[in-house]
Amino acid sequence: MILQYEGLLLLLLLCLLDVLDARRESEDDIRRRQLAEQAKREAEYRRTDNVQSLWAYSTTADRAHRSVGKRVLPVTVDLVEPLTSGQYIRIEGRVNVLFKYLNITLGMNYGYGNEYSPIHMHITKSRFLTGKIEGSVYTFDNRRAGSWEQEEQVAASFQPGQKFVIRILFENDKDFQHVNSYHWTTASTAYESHYIKQASFAGDAVIDKIVWGGQKENKVPFVRDYPPIKEGRIVVAGMYKQSTEYFTLALLNANAVQQFHFKLNFNSNARHKVLANSLQNYVTWSWEQIYSEGAPSTDKTKPFEYTLLIKPKIIQVYAYDRLILNFEHRTPYPSKDYRGLYLSGVDKIYNIIWS
Repeated sequence: MILQYEGLLLLLLLCLLDVLDARRESEDDIRRRQLAEQAKREAEYRRTDNVQSLWAYSTTADRAHRSVGKRVLPVTVDLVEPLTSGQYIRIEGRVNVLFKYLNITLGMNYGYGNEYSPIHMHITKSRFLTGKIEGSVYTFDNRRAGSWEQEEQVAASFQPGQKFVIRILFENDKDFQHVNSYHWTTASTAYESHYIKQASFAGDAVIDKIVWGGQKENKVPFVRDYPPIKEGRIVVAGMYKQSTEYFTLALLNANAVQQFHFKLNFNSNARHKVLANSLQNYVTWSWEQIYSEGAPSTDKTKPFEYTLLIKPKIIQVYAYDRLILNFEHRTPYPSKDYRGLYLSGVDKIYNIIWS
């Protein structure tokens, strides 16, 4: 009798497991069907006329883009591919509280024994060249055939515990060094940028992010679709068109409507240098109320870099490292409606970071 009950319980247990397996399989089937339907809708979506402008252009600006995360020094990073003209390296980090020096070497192999180092930067805590201000000195040099060329020194702004961003842009075999938006140095290297295959770092600092690569994009206005960004940042680096009167950066929704419109006016007589707006009605092209704040530098001879921080309630716009605009979301769906980028008034786009 007991054996019969045990057999019956075992049979019921097996039946229950079969039911659970069937239910699990049905849930998997539903999920696969949902993904297939979503892919189909997106494919149809891209073929519709009302979003044709959003996918009208493609870019090579971020095709060669590479990045690495946080690194404790010393460290050497292989660049995978040698740098070419029109590309740049962007280094984010923080100097230690007991900061004394930071060395950055861009070359073929690691260390001071490198025979060919197109760029060597030595940032040290000392007095400025004038001897009047306590701060730091930024020294640029390069090494050719085992010997150092004539160095150049520039006052820098590194302070213990401070965050920093260093940008090195290669254009026609020249280097544009930029340290925390305070100083630009332009110098010719002894050799072409393709000699640079490694980036080496040593000293009293932590490197948070290294980004390199990018290619020039000459097809403007520039329009590109990206995955919807809920919270994160967008970094755009490039060169203004010299003849332009306006620079425009816009974030588009899936219908190519400008949910965020940022315009920089180069006209010296303009009442507002910076305009921020949102185009809410795609049919009538009705604009919301104009919002303006202080403008960044309007020097069109130097590269620009804008950073957009997407936050739950606002968009913060930085020109290099300086906050120039706080813009409240005009769309009720910011996590879905920021999925395209539009740029005009630019001559070249060096890199785009969408993360």
